[in-house]
Amino acid sequence: MNRQQEAFEFYYGLGNKRSLQQVAKRFTVSETSARKWSAKNEWQKKIAERNSSVTGKVSDKVESEEVKFKINLLKGIKLGISKYFQSLQNGTQELNTGDLDKLIKNYLLLTGEATETINIKQLVCEIENVFE
Repeated sequence: MNRQQEAFEFYYGLGNKRSLQQVAKRFTVSETSARKWSAKNEWQKKIAERNSSVTGKVSDKVESEEVKFKINLLKGIKLGISKYFQSLQNGTQELNTGDLDKLIKNYLLLTGEATETINIKQLVCEIENVFE
């Protein structure tokens, strides 16, 4: 790695507190030289690209963790629903229908499905009655 590349890595590593003055001091060059290195090697562009790459990787990791978590939740909900029906068959009902309703609604929410249905005709009638 040449000196200018090292200077860039140092500059990037400074994070939000980065300055060309610090680069100049660390590499014992003038601020003008540091500024020229930065312009010549497009440090700002490289920083933006690297930040974008890092953000993308972090985002992918978070998204992957969220997907795994949701999959585990769905597995747990499915298990709960299965246990409900098994307990009905065995006559040892451990959960009530309210518990089943919650399990199903949570499953539907996690899979992006609607959890409630609306009778549109009834809703329109109710709204019309309000304005009469």
